[in-house]
Amino acid sequence: MTTTGLLRGISAVSLALLVTTAAVGQTTSENDSANSNDWEFKLAPLYIWFAGIEGDAGLGPVSAPVNITFSDVLDNLSGIFTLHFEARKSKWSIFADGMHLEISPGATLPNGAPVNITVKNDIVEIGGTYRVRDEAPSVELLVGARYTHLNVSGSPGPLSDITEEWWDGFGGVRLAHEFGDKKDWNISGRADVGAGGSDLTWSAIALVGWQFNKWGSLNAGYKWLAYDYETGSGLSRFSWDVTYEGPITGLVFRW
Repeated sequence: MTTTGLLRGISAVSLALLVTTAAVGQTTSENDSANSNDWEFKLAPLYIWFAGIEGDAGLGPVSAPVNITFSDVLDNLSGIFTLHFEARKSKWSIFADGMHLEISPGATLPNGAPVNITVKNDIVEIGGTYRVRDEAPSVELLVGARYTHLNVSGSPGPLSDITEEWWDGFGGVRLAHEFGDKKDWNISGRADVGAGGSDLTWSAIALVGWQFNKWGSLNAGYKWLAYDYETGSGLSRFSWDVTYEGPITGLVFRW
């Protein structure tokens, strides 16, 4: 796990906390939601995450650096499908998030030889939150589980065709604050850390949103997701020590 990537994630969520804490006023609609006994729902179909990948992938005694920047994403993105759903009642909420990502970053072996890598990821999160603070910024504690299915293939090189799947549990915190004359703008942040199949996994996201009417809003921000995963030993060892990161944007429907 790269220390630089972890520090960037922590810095982003800290910035969201500072901005939301500095904002003045009560989050009226958030408080109404927290005290309501009616179910409220959010759906973000096909949100877009321009995720680059940085880190190392290894097979047996050989490891190869993986590095694809945001500027390379459009040239290397082969396919993506995303979906986020959330249901809230009073202070409790449940959520589910699914993503299929197919990306083809370049890498270089220790001997300097280039290798073409294709990464196919299916990542599914399920979890719940409980609001512990209604005043601005609102604070929610969250727990959940993350399922990861990973296929890595490369040619030429040691990563011929590797498929792994595992579960991780995680816990974290989510912050949100609404502002503007009509409370139609909001800023939010989330950070979580966990383990299980991974030795360590963490994610962080910072978002700004504009609610243009009662049924819809637009969100944009930046997201990180990192893994420190290793399995097997000797010639059968496989490691995936990488950080996904990049801008994220999407349309959220509410009812």
